[in-house]
Amino acid sequence: MGWDTDQFPMDVKKCTLAMLVVLKQGGLAPGGLNFDCKVRRESTDLEDFFIGHIGGMDCFAKALRIAVQVIEDGTLDKMKADRYKSWDNETGSKVLNGDSSLEEM
Repeated sequence: MGWDTDQFPMDVKKCTLAMLVVLKQGGLAPGGLNFDCKVRRESTDLEDFFIGHIGGMDCFAKALRIAVQVIEDGTLDKMKADRYKSWDNETGSKVLNGDSSLEEM
């Protein structure tokens, strides 16, 4: 969600993209979500950490619901398929499978 910035996940759009990946990979197991919460944050108060974690999990919960809707709707998958349909031919298959060289192309 942001490398080494010590921020809790609060952007629903970014969390939705993450949850789309999680769902398409079959779930979190055996992993999880890491909020990278360190002592160098502005506040080290335990209540602030607690509230931050709840807010982050709420954001991921909302993102999970949205990600399910996106998958069920199918529009994003259709857009992706349309974008890359030119690869659905003999030449595209050769490239994707590594069965051709640059010189051959």
